[in-house]
Amino acid sequence: MSQYITKDNTDRIKRAAEGHVLEVIRDFQDMEEQKGYDYRGKCPVCGKNTFNYNSKKELYGCFNKCNVGGHDALTYLMKVQNMAFNDALLYLAKRFGVDITSSPVPAKPKITKPKQGSKELKGLDASSYCVAMLQGSGLTMDDVVAHIFDSTTNRTVTLSHTFSKGTVNSKGDIDLNGDDVIIKYYDLEGKPVTYEQKDAKGKPTGKMREYFRVRWQYPEEHLDKEGKPFKYRSPYGGGTPIYIPDKIRQLYNKGEHLQRLFIQEGEKKAEKACKHGMYSLAISGIQNIACGGRLPEDLIRIIEKCHVQEVFFIMDSDWNDLSANIRINDQVEKRPRNFYYAARNFRDYMGSLRNRELYVEIYVGHVQKNEQNEKGIDDLLAGSLQGKEQELMADFDQLINEKNLTGKYLQLFRISAYTDHKLSTLWGLDSVKHFAEMHKDVLSRLPEFRYGSHRWRINESGQLESAQAIE
Repeated sequence: MSQYITKDNTDRIKRAAEGHVLEVIRDFQDMEEQKGYDYRGKCPVCGKNTFNYNSKKELYGCFNKCNVGGHDALTYLMKVQNMAFNDALLYLAKRFGVDITSSPVPAKPKITKPKQGSKELKGLDASSYCVAMLQGSGLTMDDVVAHIFDSTTNRTVTLSHTFSKGTVNSKGDIDLNGDDVIIKYYDLEGKPVTYEQKDAKGKPTGKMREYFRVRWQYPEEHLDKEGKPFKYRSPYGGGTPIYIPDKIRQLYNKGEHLQRLFIQEGEKKAEKACKHGMYSLAISGIQNIACGGRLPEDLIRIIEKCHVQEVFFIMDSDWNDLSANIRINDQVEKRPRNFYYAARNFRDYMGSLRNRELYVEIYVGHVQKNEQNEKGIDDLLAGSLQGKEQELMADFDQLINEKNLTGKYLQLFRISAYTDHKLSTLWGLDSVKHFAEMHKDVLSRLPEFRYGSHRWRINESGQLESAQAIE
């Protein structure tokens, strides 16, 4: 049976391995003593005689730009010997005689691996859809990494890329030979987010698995129950955890103050925003601000430890658009109403923080429409603001002090004290008359439309009138 290592045992293993980096390195490779405190050997990554260890500074690395280096034995096993975090800890526990208690460990998704040493194995294939997708938003593979924070040494250790090349097979297992995008989730300590697997009937199985999402390269090949294509797939029974970019994880672990925290739909949006100083978490859908009827605990911990004062839920520029394919019997307000429900849930869940004596200002907002049709924050930063990304936060800093909270790129609404009725007016849902006026250009092209359970039309004079059949 595989072993799960508790945090206490993890700390014990790390302490036992302190000062023994060279011993662990020599378990895997020859290191010849040089002048002073230096030892040198062949680099396991590039194969050249450029791998150095300095016993005084307790640092190792390759001089051949292999991007491998660190300060402790755990880092060496993970970055140089490609061990998983849990396997590296087990190795060190056995190496230095640390007795640990065994218990079930969350099962990792079964992975079909490509050939050893290939670029695909490292997830760095420049021709992959993953790299191309990130490049389209002005991101690189180095922008999407996760780190583990070691509280005993106050240092961080690179864990892995959160975006990588791969796909998911029919059993829900990762296949690295595929060319979709695998997005992995890590918590505030850099540990993989896990969930309890369920059987076909939805009953818990007691087996734990690591959470990930897949972004399909060709969504039209993956249809939902209504026959519509969808871009993402989450594991069955996996819940809706939040995605934490590494920049926020580092701020949290350092205990730095963060006055403003942004929440967006989509991991890529959050990573791009963080890269340019707009510290953002990601949710997997506009309705997924909470999991299991409550805010994710990691979100609460960030707000509490980083002394967050304002939280902003930023939507795309199509936040109030009608569905692109409205059919005669469809409710025209269905899509806007979903956004309203998302904003209402966001307000209510964030407001519940008062029960923990945490008080934050709550905002919803959206990207302003522009001629380039840039819908999201990532589209905006990689498009018309490319090379001048600082203008977004400059616009934000200005609009936040304006009475109408309107800027060139963003529109905000302070909803902390909004009633349901006032919030619904943002989408014109307070009355059919308001809704019809807001969407007159679209609705006037329809012979009639359904709002709620009633049929309406806009007549030749441009006036709203009932189209309900007389009984």
